[in-house]
This record gives sequence, structure tokens and C-alpha cells, in this order.
Amino acid sequence: MTVHHAANGGQGGGNKMSGKNGVNLVLKVPPGTIVSSAGESGLCLLNDLESPGQEAVVATGGHGGRGNARF
Repeated sequence: MTVHHAANGGQGGGNKMSGKNGVNLVLKVPPGTIVSSAGESGLCLLNDLESPGQEAVVATGGHGGRGNARF
């Protein structure tokens, strides 16, 4: 099993700046790919990509930090 992670968000900065959001991870897979998640009760089907061009958002990149303006 291969595990992939989207990028973390960036830290908040000084001068009233917030941090950068993390970039979403995009994987190209062949038609017929099944996306599942391992939960407490076993595998859970998230999506069945059966046609070319289908897309599924499973996890997005992290949110950026709040920066010093929030404090």
C-alpha cells in the first residue's frame, strides 16, 4: 500500500501577514482505480474512478498560519 500526503500550510508571518496554504496533491491514476480509507471497522470505499477524466478530492493541502495580526 502506498501512502501520499498533501503539503502542509506555511507558518504565519509578521507585519500582519498570514501563512501560505498548502498545495493539493494531484495523482494521475488509470481508470478502474478504487480509492479507499482504512478505518476502525476495516476498509471504507471512498470513490471508484471507473471512467477516464473522473476526479475525486480525498484530502486537500493544509491551511496557512494565522500570523501576528490575529494576536
